[in-house]
Amino acid sequence: MIIIFTGMAIALFGRMFLFQRGLIKEREAESRYPAASLEMKNISLKGEEITVGEDPQLLLFNIDSYVEEIFLEGFSGVDDAEKVQVFYSGAGETFTEENSFYAVPQQEKLALSGEKIQGGIVKLNRDVSALRVDFNGAAGSTYYLSAVVLNPVRQVHLSPGQIVVSLAFGGLIGFAVAVMISERKNLRVYLGALKKYRYLLEDMVARDIKLKYRRSVIGFFWSILNPLLMMCVLTAVFQNLFRMDVDNFAVYYLTGWCVFNFVTEATNGAMTSILNSGALIRKVYIPKYIFPMQKCLFAFVNMLFSLAALLVVMLVLNVGFTFKLFLVPLPLFFALIFSVGLGMLLATAAVFFRDMIHLYTVFTMVWMYLTPIIYPFDILSGAVLQVVKINPMYYYVDSFRKLVLYHTVPDIGEVGIMAAWAFGSLLLGMVVFKKKQDRFILFI
Repeated sequence: MIIIFTGMAIALFGRMFLFQRGLIKEREAESRYPAASLEMKNISLKGEEITVGEDPQLLLFNIDSYVEEIFLEGFSGVDDAEKVQVFYSGAGETFTEENSFYAVPQQEKLALSGEKIQGGIVKLNRDVSALRVDFNGAAGSTYYLSAVVLNPVRQVHLSPGQIVVSLAFGGLIGFAVAVMISERKNLRVYLGALKKYRYLLEDMVARDIKLKYRRSVIGFFWSILNPLLMMCVLTAVFQNLFRMDVDNFAVYYLTGWCVFNFVTEATNGAMTSILNSGALIRKVYIPKYIFPMQKCLFAFVNMLFSLAALLVVMLVLNVGFTFKLFLVPLPLFFALIFSVGLGMLLATAAVFFRDMIHLYTVFTMVWMYLTPIIYPFDILSGAVLQVVKINPMYYYVDSFRKLVLYHTVPDIGEVGIMAAWAFGSLLLGMVVFKKKQDRFILFI
């Protein structure tokens, strides 16, 4: 019991510590420009009240820094659907329609006191030299704007849902640690068998790859063609028909699809791996955890082929390459560890409860919509936002996307959460799988 409560405490305080580290980092980066300090054109300002004339503009020059997000603090209008157009430019550039975005009043920033502040926030992720804010209302329209904030600070807090999940996760991990400590000698022998059977594992993964593309004319190129075709369809639908306002939508979608599709393919394969290998399990001794591990490694190899499609799109759209791409294996490695752990749990559940196979199909559909793959994270708010922050796939997708598309490195908080989910699920999966594996033969 002591170990379980210790795990719960570590999970909760660890989450608070990682978020606090992120808060400190953002606080140091914030730059705030009150509306009264900005250069104005055809605008009269009284306090925070802005009355516009013909072609009204707010101008901010000499920024000369990397801007991750822009927040229009206190922004509101006569009509809450009223938009303003924000132009940005780099050194030596002029303001153009291509380098602009529309901001709408939103409840998205929290004061340090926890009180919500009206405003609109937009991700930019680029070097900026100057900004211009255009108000599109008719002459005489009134707006409110207290400041333009670059890289804004957000209030860091844990919602009740996050606290419950952290305590439950910590308790489960504490239980798994207690079991491993009590059976550490058996576990050493149990896991040591992996070294002896690693060649079998490699052969099984290679066999799956050959079987998947056997008698296929295109062969391995399907792993590249499939994400490209999906990207073309979804780009046409969401960016043209639904007007999804996401820069480089094709790359944005592919970075999310590659990671999410890998995890779902790996866990789906691992879930049925014991059931599908029943004949082999009855005849010879093979460590049973080899089977879910094999499916996860097979899905990982498939994902590596899919990354070639992402590389092609990045070259076509001139996204750019930086040394930060060398960190791409980090979120992919954590996603692999997470998949192995979750795959073992699902494989165990599927042996005793076949309906799990059908339920997981529904769950993955919900899981996909709760992961920002197609839509931007910025549109979320309220309870949905809190649920997405509990979702481990959000962190794997977001970290991978930051490195590939936005050329930024995930902060220590995000890395810590990825590692906690990965190794926590692996630890729990191993313990549950080992506890139940001796009864598999009775149900397969």
